[in-house]
Amino acid sequence: MKNTRKKTMHSKHVRARHFFSIAIIVILMLILLVLTFNTGFFSIKEISVSGNQKIVYNEIIKLSGVGFNDNILKVNKKVIKERLETNPYISVQSIKRKLPDKLIINIKERQEKCIIPYLGSYVFLDDEARVLKIEEFVENIDIPIMTGINISSFTIGEKVDFEQREKIALLTDIMSSLEKADVSSYISEVNVSDMRNIVIFTVDGTEVLVGDDNDLFCKFSMLMSALEDMNLRKDNSEYVLDISVCGQAVLKPKNE
Repeated sequence: MKNTRKKTMHSKHVRARHFFSIAIIVILMLILLVLTFNTGFFSIKEISVSGNQKIVYNEIIKLSGVGFNDNILKVNKKVIKERLETNPYISVQSIKRKLPDKLIINIKERQEKCIIPYLGSYVFLDDEARVLKIEEFVENIDIPIMTGINISSFTIGEKVDFEQREKIALLTDIMSSLEKADVSSYISEVNVSDMRNIVIFTVDGTEVLVGDDNDLFCKFSMLMSALEDMNLRKDNSEYVLDISVCGQAVLKPKNE
């Protein structure tokens, strides 16, 4: 009987010590949490921004809504990303915390790649057909105007909707190929009314027959040398340049 009582008392002491230990741990954790969120140790002292070229640092910081001395553990990276991307030119690549007090923001600036006329105005798109801005007038531009393609609707910051959805891939392919061939700034207009007979016009007015969308990079890569040769031999106001077959550049009278 005495042994039973001793075992019972021992069990009570063990449980008491176990409960006390847990209580101490909980109290310490609460103290740590209070210190973490209510002291300056985790206050943001540095915000690093990379990837920006035209958008200034202060504009990005303002747009992020993050302030110096904000607690770095409390910042919501998803919210920061959403705030930054309200600027259609900003694509957030990453947001990282470097404890205890540094926030690192990496962005990519979207670039204007082409312009599409729309109801008397001009819609500027990036290489993903995302709308960056709309202007009533354009001048002194070094990116091509796309014609023969109709916009059904758009929202700034989102990808545009075309009446002919099959032209979306064509548009992005043309922009990518022009960029890779480094000739975008020499092209004033790209007409895709007929997807099998794409026509481009250079900044000096030369008409170039591209044909369909096969081998676009190959065709555009030889464009500059073909234009130089054409200017040496002929008056380009009377001829068109046919590069519809990769590796071949042929001068044709406009009336042919």
